[in-house]
Amino acid sequence: MSEAREKVAANAEAESTAPAQPSEPEAKIYHRAFPGWVNWLSYLFCRTSLWISAKIMFGVEVYGMDNIPRRGAVMLVANHSSHLDPPLCSIVTHRHLSFLAKADLFKSRWLGYLISTLGAFPVRRGEGDRGAIRTCIGVLKEGKALLIFPEGTRSPDGKPQEAKKGAAMILSQLPETLIVPVRIDGSFEAWGKDGKKINRTKIRITVGQGFRVADLKLQESGKKQLYHELGKEIMRKIMTASA
Repeated sequence: MSEAREKVAANAEAESTAPAQPSEPEAKIYHRAFPGWVNWLSYLFCRTSLWISAKIMFGVEVYGMDNIPRRGAVMLVANHSSHLDPPLCSIVTHRHLSFLAKADLFKSRWLGYLISTLGAFPVRRGEGDRGAIRTCIGVLKEGKALLIFPEGTRSPDGKPQEAKKGAAMILSQLPETLIVPVRIDGSFEAWGKDGKKINRTKIRITVGQGFRVADLKLQESGKKQLYHELGKEIMRKIMTASA
Protein backbone atom coordinates (compact mmCIF):
# COMPACT_ATOMS: atom_id res chain seq x y z
CA MET A 1 0.00 0.00 0.00
CA SER A 2 1.39 3.41 -0.95
CA GLU A 3 2.03 6.19 1.53
CA ALA A 4 -0.86 8.31 0.22
CA ARG A 5 -3.28 5.39 0.44
CA GLU A 6 -2.10 4.56 3.96
CA LYS A 7 -2.75 8.14 5.11
CA VAL A 8 -6.27 8.16 3.74
CA ALA A 9 -7.09 4.68 5.04
CA ALA A 10 -5.78 5.52 8.50
CA ASN A 11 -7.92 8.63 8.76
CA ALA A 12 -10.97 6.73 7.52
CA GLU A 13 -11.11 4.79 10.79
CA ALA A 14 -12.71 7.81 12.43
CA GLU A 15 -15.63 7.74 9.97
CA SER A 16 -18.41 5.22 10.68
CA THR A 17 -19.85 3.30 7.75
CA ALA A 18 -22.76 1.71 9.59
CA PRO A 19 -26.02 1.75 7.60
CA ALA A 20 -28.06 4.89 8.22
CA GLN A 21 -31.85 5.07 8.45
CA PRO A 22 -33.35 7.94 6.45
CA SER A 23 -34.75 10.56 8.82
CA GLU A 24 -36.45 12.79 6.25
CA PRO A 25 -39.58 11.93 4.23
CA GLU A 26 -37.91 12.87 0.95
CA ALA A 27 -35.08 10.40 1.61
CA LYS A 28 -37.57 7.52 1.48
CA ILE A 29 -38.34 8.20 -2.18
CA TYR A 30 -34.93 6.86 -3.14
CA HIS A 31 -35.99 3.44 -1.90
CA ARG A 32 -39.25 3.40 -3.88
CA ALA A 33 -37.68 2.99 -7.31
CA PHE A 34 -39.53 1.39 -10.17
CA PRO A 35 -38.63 -2.11 -11.46
CA GLY A 36 -35.20 -2.38 -13.04
CA TRP A 37 -36.39 -2.52 -16.65
CA VAL A 38 -38.44 0.67 -16.15
CA ASN A 39 -35.40 2.40 -14.69
CA TRP A 40 -33.30 1.30 -17.62
CA LEU A 41 -35.81 2.42 -20.26
CA SER A 42 -36.39 5.75 -18.51
CA TYR A 43 -32.70 6.43 -18.24
CA LEU A 44 -32.08 5.45 -21.87
CA PHE A 45 -34.92 7.67 -23.09
CA CYS A 46 -33.80 10.66 -21.00
CA ARG A 47 -30.15 10.25 -21.94
CA THR A 48 -30.94 10.07 -25.66
CA SER A 49 -33.23 13.10 -25.41
CA LEU A 50 -30.58 15.04 -23.50
CA TRP A 51 -27.90 14.17 -26.05
CA ILE A 52 -30.04 15.40 -28.96
CA SER A 53 -31.11 18.55 -27.09
CA ALA A 54 -27.53 19.34 -26.03
CA LYS A 55 -26.26 18.98 -29.60
CA ILE A 56 -28.99 21.24 -30.96
CA MET A 57 -28.89 23.88 -28.21
CA PHE A 58 -25.20 24.03 -27.37
CA GLY A 59 -23.34 22.12 -30.07
CA VAL A 60 -21.93 19.98 -27.26
CA GLU A 61 -18.59 18.31 -27.91
CA VAL A 62 -17.35 15.48 -25.69
CA TYR A 63 -13.73 14.36 -25.56
CA GLY A 64 -12.23 11.37 -23.78
CA MET A 65 -15.34 9.23 -23.30
CA ASP A 66 -13.14 6.12 -23.52
CA ASN A 67 -11.47 7.15 -20.25
CA ILE A 68 -14.55 5.94 -18.36
CA PRO A 69 -14.42 2.16 -17.79
CA ARG A 70 -17.38 0.14 -19.01
CA ARG A 71 -17.70 -1.72 -15.72
CA GLY A 72 -16.49 -1.59 -12.14
CA ALA A 73 -16.65 1.08 -9.46
CA VAL A 74 -15.77 4.56 -10.68
CA MET A 75 -16.27 8.06 -9.29
CA LEU A 76 -16.74 10.83 -11.84
CA VAL A 77 -15.79 14.22 -10.38
CA ALA A 78 -16.76 17.40 -12.22
CA ASN A 79 -16.75 21.17 -11.83
CA HIS A 80 -20.16 22.70 -11.16
CA SER A 81 -21.42 26.09 -12.35
CA SER A 82 -24.86 25.38 -13.84
CA HIS A 83 -28.08 23.39 -13.46
CA LEU A 84 -27.07 21.91 -16.80
CA ASP A 85 -24.04 20.08 -15.39
CA PRO A 86 -25.73 16.90 -14.04
CA PRO A 87 -27.60 16.11 -17.28
CA LEU A 88 -24.52 17.05 -19.32
CA CYS A 89 -22.44 14.55 -17.36
CA SER A 90 -24.98 11.82 -18.11
CA ILE A 91 -24.18 12.00 -21.82
CA VAL A 92 -20.44 11.39 -21.42
CA THR A 93 -20.95 7.70 -20.62
CA HIS A 94 -23.36 4.91 -21.50
CA ARG A 95 -23.28 3.79 -17.88
CA HIS A 96 -26.15 4.57 -15.54
CA LEU A 97 -24.83 7.24 -13.17
CA SER A 98 -25.88 7.67 -9.57
CA PHE A 99 -25.65 11.22 -8.26
CA LEU A 100 -26.55 13.50 -5.37
CA ALA A 101 -29.41 16.01 -5.63
CA LYS A 102 -30.52 18.56 -3.07
CA ALA A 103 -33.19 17.20 -0.76
CA ASP A 104 -35.72 19.92 -1.66
CA LEU A 105 -36.16 18.38 -5.12
CA PHE A 106 -37.59 15.24 -3.52
CA LYS A 107 -40.50 17.09 -1.90
CA SER A 108 -42.37 16.90 -5.18
CA ARG A 109 -43.74 13.35 -5.50
CA TRP A 110 -43.41 13.10 -9.28
CA LEU A 111 -40.08 14.91 -9.56
CA GLY A 112 -38.82 12.77 -6.69
CA TYR A 113 -39.89 9.57 -8.46
CA LEU A 114 -38.36 10.73 -11.73
CA ILE A 115 -34.93 11.72 -10.46
CA SER A 116 -34.81 8.69 -8.16
CA THR A 117 -35.41 6.47 -11.17
CA LEU A 118 -32.62 8.29 -12.99
CA GLY A 119 -30.17 7.56 -10.16
CA ALA A 120 -30.48 10.57 -7.86
CA PHE A 121 -30.57 10.41 -4.08
CA PRO A 122 -30.99 13.29 -1.63
CA VAL A 123 -28.36 15.25 0.24
CA ARG A 124 -28.96 17.94 2.84
CA ARG A 125 -26.47 20.64 2.00
CA GLY A 126 -24.50 22.28 4.75
CA GLU A 127 -25.61 19.75 7.38
CA GLY A 128 -22.90 17.12 7.05
CA ASP A 129 -25.29 14.53 5.63
CA ARG A 130 -23.54 11.28 6.59
CA GLY A 131 -26.47 9.24 5.28
CA ALA A 132 -25.76 10.53 1.75
CA ILE A 133 -22.06 9.75 2.20
CA ARG A 134 -22.90 6.17 3.22
CA THR A 135 -25.19 5.81 0.21
CA CYS A 136 -22.37 6.97 -2.10
CA ILE A 137 -20.04 4.43 -0.53
CA GLY A 138 -22.68 1.73 -1.04
CA VAL A 139 -23.02 2.63 -4.73
CA LEU A 140 -19.27 2.24 -5.25
CA LYS A 141 -19.09 -0.98 -3.27
CA GLU A 142 -21.69 -2.40 -5.66
CA GLY A 143 -19.34 -1.65 -8.55
CA LYS A 144 -21.45 1.16 -10.00
CA ALA A 145 -20.67 4.62 -11.40
CA LEU A 146 -21.06 7.63 -9.11
CA LEU A 147 -21.10 11.31 -10.12
CA ILE A 148 -19.87 13.85 -7.59
CA PHE A 149 -19.46 17.63 -7.78
CA PRO A 150 -16.69 18.24 -5.20
CA GLU A 151 -17.56 21.95 -4.86
CA GLY A 152 -20.91 20.92 -3.39
CA THR A 153 -22.90 23.65 -5.13
CA ARG A 154 -22.82 25.78 -8.27
CA SER A 155 -20.08 28.36 -8.63
CA PRO A 156 -21.49 31.92 -8.50
CA ASP A 157 -19.06 33.21 -11.14
CA GLY A 158 -18.16 30.14 -13.19
CA LYS A 159 -14.70 29.88 -11.63
CA PRO A 160 -13.67 26.73 -9.75
CA GLN A 161 -14.41 26.86 -6.02
CA GLU A 162 -12.75 25.07 -3.11
CA ALA A 163 -13.87 21.47 -2.76
CA LYS A 164 -16.06 20.47 0.17
CA LYS A 165 -15.01 17.42 2.15
CA GLY A 166 -17.69 15.04 0.81
CA ALA A 167 -15.68 13.47 -2.02
CA ALA A 168 -12.65 13.10 0.24
CA MET A 169 -14.75 11.42 2.93
CA ILE A 170 -16.00 8.86 0.42
CA LEU A 171 -12.50 8.18 -0.92
CA SER A 172 -11.14 7.83 2.60
CA GLN A 173 -13.35 4.75 2.91
CA LEU A 174 -12.56 3.42 -0.57
CA PRO A 175 -9.06 4.65 -1.51
CA GLU A 176 -8.75 2.10 -4.33
CA THR A 177 -11.65 3.66 -6.24
CA LEU A 178 -10.89 4.89 -9.75
CA ILE A 179 -11.49 8.65 -10.00
CA VAL A 180 -12.23 10.16 -13.42
CA PRO A 181 -12.11 13.97 -13.74
CA VAL A 182 -14.63 15.73 -15.98
CA ARG A 183 -14.18 19.38 -16.99
CA ILE A 184 -17.22 21.24 -18.27
CA ASP A 185 -16.56 24.45 -20.21
CA GLY A 186 -19.35 26.80 -21.26
CA SER A 187 -22.23 25.69 -19.03
CA PHE A 188 -21.95 28.83 -16.87
CA GLU A 189 -22.30 31.02 -19.96
CA ALA A 190 -25.24 28.88 -21.08
CA TRP A 191 -27.08 29.06 -17.74
CA GLY A 192 -25.20 30.43 -14.76
CA LYS A 193 -26.31 30.35 -11.16
CA ASP A 194 -28.21 33.64 -11.37
CA GLY A 195 -29.13 33.32 -15.04
CA LYS A 196 -32.72 34.16 -15.95
CA LYS A 197 -32.65 32.32 -19.25
CA ILE A 198 -30.73 29.64 -21.12
CA ASN A 199 -28.30 30.97 -23.72
CA ARG A 200 -27.29 29.07 -26.83
CA THR A 201 -23.53 28.91 -26.41
CA LYS A 202 -20.85 26.31 -27.10
CA ILE A 203 -20.24 23.69 -24.41
CA ARG A 204 -17.24 21.37 -24.31
CA ILE A 205 -16.87 18.42 -21.96
CA THR A 206 -13.46 16.84 -21.41
CA VAL A 207 -13.10 13.49 -19.65
CA GLY A 208 -9.58 13.16 -18.27
CA GLN A 209 -7.42 10.18 -17.43
CA GLY A 210 -8.47 8.22 -14.36
CA PHE A 211 -6.39 8.18 -11.20
CA ARG A 212 -6.45 6.84 -7.66
CA VAL A 213 -5.62 8.28 -4.26
CA ALA A 214 -2.32 6.40 -4.39
CA ASP A 215 -1.28 8.49 -7.40
CA LEU A 216 -1.50 11.76 -5.46
CA LYS A 217 1.21 13.36 -3.38
CA LEU A 218 -0.61 14.16 -0.15
CA GLN A 219 1.49 15.95 2.43
CA GLU A 220 -0.90 16.51 5.33
CA SER A 221 -1.57 13.79 7.92
CA GLY A 222 -4.41 15.18 10.07
CA LYS A 223 -7.93 14.23 8.99
CA LYS A 224 -9.15 17.78 8.33
CA GLN A 225 -5.96 18.75 6.54
CA LEU A 226 -5.96 15.53 4.55
CA TYR A 227 -9.51 16.11 3.33
CA HIS A 228 -8.54 19.63 2.29
CA GLU A 229 -5.43 18.44 0.47
CA LEU A 230 -7.29 15.65 -1.31
CA GLY A 231 -10.09 18.01 -2.34
CA LYS A 232 -7.57 20.49 -3.71
CA GLU A 233 -5.86 17.79 -5.78
CA ILE A 234 -9.19 16.57 -7.14
CA MET A 235 -10.12 20.08 -8.29
CA ARG A 236 -6.71 20.50 -9.89
CA LYS A 237 -7.20 17.24 -11.80
CA ILE A 238 -10.62 18.41 -12.99
CA MET A 239 -9.47 21.78 -14.24
CA THR A 240 -6.41 20.35 -16.01
CA ALA A 241 -8.25 17.37 -17.51
CA SER A 242 -7.27 16.48 -21.05
CA ALA A 243 -8.47 13.62 -23.19
